[in-house]
Amino acid sequence: MLEAALKYNELGFNVIVVGVDKKPLVKWEIYQKERSTPEQIKEWFSGSWQRNIALVTGEISNLLVVDCDTPSAMQEIQDFLPESIVTPIQRTPHGGKHFFFQH
Repeated sequence: MLEAALKYNELGFNVIVVGVDKKPLVKWEIYQKERSTPEQIKEWFSGSWQRNIALVTGEISNLLVVDCDTPSAMQEIQDFLPESIVTPIQRTPHGGKHFFFQH
């Protein structure tokens, strides 16, 4: 996880640490305006307890994510987007989709 978190940071995404329940393990609001540092990331991901990576969306990461939880929401976003737009899509554990865009 540490290696992946540092790579995301290197690619320009602002990284925070979350638990396996997806809840932030740090006060994350500050990271909407302030970048996490490699040193902070190393500290957050040291030790043996389990944790996951979260990306702070918005201007700081140049990332916008649209979360669609229902088939009708997924269809609505796909109907809205022109066919010429190609964007990464991630399936969620409960059958939804995340559509990723530049902010």
